[in-house]
Amino acid sequence: ENEIKYLSEAFEKVVIFPVSKPTKEYRSIPNNVVIDDSLINVDTSKKKLTIISHLLFVLKVVTPASFKLIRVVRFWKNARSIMDILSTSIIRGKSLEKRLKNTDLSNVIFYDYWFINSIFSIGYLKTKRSIHKFVCRAHRYDIYDNNWSTINVPFFEYRIKTVDELYLISKDGYNYIRNRTPDKFIQKLKLSYLGVSKPNTNQKKIEDKDKYVIVSCARVGDFKRIHKIPLVLKYLELPVKWIHFGDGPLFEELKKDLKKLPENIEVELMGHVTNYDILDFYKNTSVNVLLSISLSEGLPVSMMEAIGHGIPVVAVNAGGISEIVGQKSGVLIPKSASYKEIAGYLNDCLKESLLTKKEIIDYFDVHFNAENNYTNFIQSIKAN
Repeated sequence: ENEIKYLSEAFEKVVIFPVSKPTKEYRSIPNNVVIDDSLINVDTSKKKLTIISHLLFVLKVVTPASFKLIRVVRFWKNARSIMDILSTSIIRGKSLEKRLKNTDLSNVIFYDYWFINSIFSIGYLKTKRSIHKFVCRAHRYDIYDNNWSTINVPFFEYRIKTVDELYLISKDGYNYIRNRTPDKFIQKLKLSYLGVSKPNTNQKKIEDKDKYVIVSCARVGDFKRIHKIPLVLKYLELPVKWIHFGDGPLFEELKKDLKKLPENIEVELMGHVTNYDILDFYKNTSVNVLLSISLSEGLPVSMMEAIGHGIPVVAVNAGGISEIVGQKSGVLIPKSASYKEIAGYLNDCLKESLLTKKEIIDYFDVHFNAENNYTNFIQSIKAN
């Protein structure tokens, strides 16, 4: 979303094709940005017929990924869900072809924000029309095999062949993908950090002088371990107020565990809120630390937003976290640390105030300022 402003300034027209209905109304967008919802309501009732009638395309996607025995076994065990992905993608690709029938694509850049299912729709379109350029970003869920419980991230070989340029949002992701990519496709891989807009940090903030304020911001699910944060906080002797933004499948479990916390820990669960609400909170409230004990990450925008406001981050070293959390922005915790050890790192950060607000914001400015990062990204995709 932060990119839209910069894309609209760099291109004559930007058309966004969402593939699912928004949970809330679309936010305001620039005048030259169009939301085309033609892919949301496509008829997916004839999936089997779609696979049969497009068997050559399906084989083109499936065959390169199925040479190793273990991958063949995994494929057949999960064939139903995989065919569902492919059939839906083909149907959307056909819809896209129809929608763009009278459009000159010779100077159009197709940009997919995720390196996953929509790739197949664009791939299908490429079999029917000549496309000037197809670029894609890659994050976490769409590249790391360990995020998929039963199969590898589907059809990497086809996807890397289909895109013209793949922009990894972290060095960790870049290195992971580079080790899997055939030499002939290595030149497609590029590193491009996401970014957030630099906030106004001069506004006077509400400060809780009696308690240290800890914030967390994530979905309450397994690998994020938000529901395990009480197991960290129980070891703190300092007076603390923990505020969490986000909900999820383990939200009720989290609420039950709060009853076990000592009296020095106050908790406020905000549930699902808009990004605007979170940024407004940072703008108006003094926060001592953003805490993350997640075991799987790309390079979280939530951390960029925090350090942009001068808030230090205490986080477990997972995925690309070490690229944003370090001596100039917070405290990096070993992935093997126990809950008690995490509490020790957190306690030290709260008591010692290791970094000034200015130092953290200066670090943000160099690495995660949206204006710099998205301007560089757009210059790169417009090249050639």
